[in-house]
Amino acid sequence: MSSDRNLLRNLLHTWKETKALREKQECTNSPIKLTIRKELSDKATDEQAWRYDLTEELEELKEVNEKEYNVKMKVYKEELEQWKQFMKERKKKNRKAKRGSREGLAESQGESDVETHDAVEVPKPEKPEKTFNEEEEKMKLKQKYKQIRRKPGEPYIYPELSNTAVVTPPSDCPKSEQARRTGMQKCRCFIKVLINDKEVSRTGVRTLSSDFTIRFGEIFNVQIVQWPLNIKLQVFESGAFNNMIAEVFLPIPDTRMTSDVVELEEIDFSSDHKRSYNHSAVGCGYTVELGEGDSVKHVTPLTSGSIVSSVAWGVGDDNRPLIPPQSLNPQDIKMQHRYDALSALGAGGVIDIEKLSNWINDARLDPNDPVNANIIHSVKMLRGGDGNQSHIPDFFRLEQLQEEFNFVTDDELALSKRFKMIEYRQKEIPEFRNIKFVPCQEKEIQDDIFKAYELRKQKEQKGLVSADMDPHRAAVAKFLGKVREQVMARFLAAQHQFSLEDVVNEEAVPNIGLLGGNILKLAEPRRPLRPQRKERKTVTAQNLAGLDVNILINIERAFDIPVRSSAISSESGSSQTTQNIVRPFVEVLFQQNKKQTSTTEGPNPNWNEEIAMPFKAPNNDYSSTNLQSVNDLIYLNLFDEVLIDMLQDNRESASTVHRRVERRWLGSIQIPFSTIYFQGKVTYNLLLLLCFDSRLLKQF
Repeated sequence: MSSDRNLLRNLLHTWKETKALREKQECTNSPIKLTIRKELSDKATDEQAWRYDLTEELEELKEVNEKEYNVKMKVYKEELEQWKQFMKERKKKNRKAKRGSREGLAESQGESDVETHDAVEVPKPEKPEKTFNEEEEKMKLKQKYKQIRRKPGEPYIYPELSNTAVVTPPSDCPKSEQARRTGMQKCRCFIKVLINDKEVSRTGVRTLSSDFTIRFGEIFNVQIVQWPLNIKLQVFESGAFNNMIAEVFLPIPDTRMTSDVVELEEIDFSSDHKRSYNHSAVGCGYTVELGEGDSVKHVTPLTSGSIVSSVAWGVGDDNRPLIPPQSLNPQDIKMQHRYDALSALGAGGVIDIEKLSNWINDARLDPNDPVNANIIHSVKMLRGGDGNQSHIPDFFRLEQLQEEFNFVTDDELALSKRFKMIEYRQKEIPEFRNIKFVPCQEKEIQDDIFKAYELRKQKEQKGLVSADMDPHRAAVAKFLGKVREQVMARFLAAQHQFSLEDVVNEEAVPNIGLLGGNILKLAEPRRPLRPQRKERKTVTAQNLAGLDVNILINIERAFDIPVRSSAISSESGSSQTTQNIVRPFVEVLFQQNKKQTSTTEGPNPNWNEEIAMPFKAPNNDYSSTNLQSVNDLIYLNLFDEVLIDMLQDNRESASTVHRRVERRWLGSIQIPFSTIYFQGKVTYNLLLLLCFDSRLLKQF
């Protein structure tokens, strides 16, 4: 408890210094925030807990003291028995000496002198006393509780550290802090990996983040033939001249530390090199003052940090760690490196693959040495599966490290369900063609997802050959099936071959001929009553995915739309129709999208408007087979817009307008999407039968 209270006290003191530093710098650079939460306590309950704990601890002290007293009493009784036995034997010898004769007295006296000289005097033990003072121990416990425990009635204090503080944006920071952040963003570092003081690899260059961390996330596989003398990492700051910040030595792993059981370790480092900046950064290697007033501290900061890394031995195919033999010393290895294949084997031995392979095994050449790279890569292709037997392959590779860079074997790749799904989708197999998202993990893929495809393939194979077909016809049918599959595969491959015009959508670069033609068009008379249609660029179906596809509907005009019955009046036996007694408009519905034309007046409207209705193919598949299966309809509805005056008092009509807009359905037509798809363009007059008078027709 005492350590907890001291830790809390130091934590609050450090947080106060941090807050004072933030107020002095007028900015916040980290999202760390310490929240002190207080919880009220019951004084009576705390006093009761005090008394209970005091009684419990006092009883424990009594029990400990009682046990110690019992142990001392046991030892006292044993020593007392020994002392009584010693005194009994001593009295017996003295009594025997008095009753005996002179000879016997002399003999017994001689023996007694010898025994007296030989025997060790046993002192009488002292009886232990009970030293436990209950009142004194109780006072000590009370003093201890006052120092380490919370006082009765004192509230509970819970510090909560979170990353909820708002980091001051650069625009609100002082210029010195802005310069520090800009300089921090330019700081880039990398790490070199050295084995036996030789660089074997290095990480990529990474930028230092705002929380002073760099995440590399790289794994280096190094093949060695001898036990390493040392492994170290060198941290460098990238720039015009790479400056080494620190050097960290990693422990050589134990033989039982393999890559499947290793854990990351955090290793601290520090450097005493000096570095100063022309902005608000503290730097390193120079003494600075922290705090104000009497609490000023002189501190010399160092470039310090920690590296999270691990070193382990690899595991072979036989689940054995790939550890070099420890019996070889560096001197023997250096002598073996001096061997020359030509001098050791001769000209004929170098040509003999068997001898050359055996010599490499005996010499234990270092595969990381660039001098041996060519010969080791060449011999790798000549070795068998066990690494001992050599053979001449019937092929050659342009890239010698092709097998080393394969992530998995061909058998593992063939058994991968995820790779199989991606392959089938790329081949546009109907069961997998419309799959948009493939799970990242194979356990998320169901096992029965390929059953439908396998059943279809089995039915196709059975359908090619019937039971009563002779062997020759059956062979021909199977051959035709294979030819059909190859033709379909080539057709799909041809669909994915794009030209430059399919990929790059750009206007033609103007030349002198086009420029002259455009200048001549400026002098031509404008004839808006005779417009010329501009040909649209044709787009193939394979390039429609991800684009906005629209169906263009051009609504021109209508004739003889019936007027409202309320607007027809009879005077002197003749009917007379008033003007502007109908306000028609056309509404288009397609795939849950709705658009309409503008509202005109009169029975013979002239809209001349083009409506673009968005179209989306099922599963975003714009192939001809999928578009032919679309059963959507285009609905053209004719409405009459009626304005109904809602004012009940005509005296307010001059100053107030209150109308309700209603639309009254007059009729509709339906156009299948398949008609537009197969014809490409539909241009004709549509006859619309109205709902209330079969003699009236509407034309579009």
